[in-house]
Amino acid sequence: MKFRSTFVGLAAVIAAFSATPSHASGLQLLTDVAIAIPGQPGFGGLSAIEMDRDGRGAVVVSDRGAIFGMEIMRDGGPVSGVGLRSASPLTDAAGNLPARPDLMDSEGIARLPGGGLAISFEGRMRVAIHGLDGHERRHIDPPPGSGRLPGNGGYEGLAADAQGNLYTLAEQAPGSTTPLYRHSGGAWRHFASLPRSAGYRPVGLDFDDRGRLYVLERRFSLGGFASRITRYAVGANGLGNGEVLLQTRMGTHGNLEGISLWRSGGRLIASAVADNNFRQPGATRLVEYIIPD
Repeated sequence: MKFRSTFVGLAAVIAAFSATPSHASGLQLLTDVAIAIPGQPGFGGLSAIEMDRDGRGAVVVSDRGAIFGMEIMRDGGPVSGVGLRSASPLTDAAGNLPARPDLMDSEGIARLPGGGLAISFEGRMRVAIHGLDGHERRHIDPPPGSGRLPGNGGYEGLAADAQGNLYTLAEQAPGSTTPLYRHSGGAWRHFASLPRSAGYRPVGLDFDDRGRLYVLERRFSLGGFASRITRYAVGANGLGNGEVLLQTRMGTHGNLEGISLWRSGGRLIASAVADNNFRQPGATRLVEYIIPD
């Protein structure tokens, strides 16, 4: 789709009565805004985000099998508006839509160094390389043991390192830890096991420009969603100890599912999107934190 120049003015909505998140020293909330694109009813259910390096654009995917290119406007740092660059359904290589919508439950996204976007899927578990036009370029079989995962508890998080190796993990893996898999040399291999605690489940992954891995997790109760961001140093044979950077109280931000790391003026920023499940328009949100380095 052609670039659309219509922008939507946004105002940060940070209620005075909302619970104060607990966080690492130096962490600062930068953006918390509701986002919408007029004339695009399919813009919702956002499950993953990949920010441009300058923070002025992003690619997001919906769990209804759609990919959107966004223009992002900023007011001295915080987001003040968004516009639509492109909108495409996710299809096979020939441009065909799936026979059933659940076959395109897109959940994670990672930009590859040589171009292309890796996308992970629930339902029919897999990873595929797509273009911004939505067409599939290459199919990658899922990690071992995928058949044991629940249909709605599969590969939510996906990230690519500087060498183009892919990393993924499932939201509801069996056992007491969560396996992290790396795709390198044409095959998936178990790379590390992430601890679980306090009912949190992983839903997003990304690397920063120093090669550190960030895991976004969520927890749900009657009070809403809580989010947690943990950072790991990455070695040749696994991960170092995790450093919890952010752990929100219930209901602080909504259902954050995707995370992307980038820099602005030397500041490290984590951007995340909230999934509204196409029910509450105001719950489609973009949240950003300045992260301590």
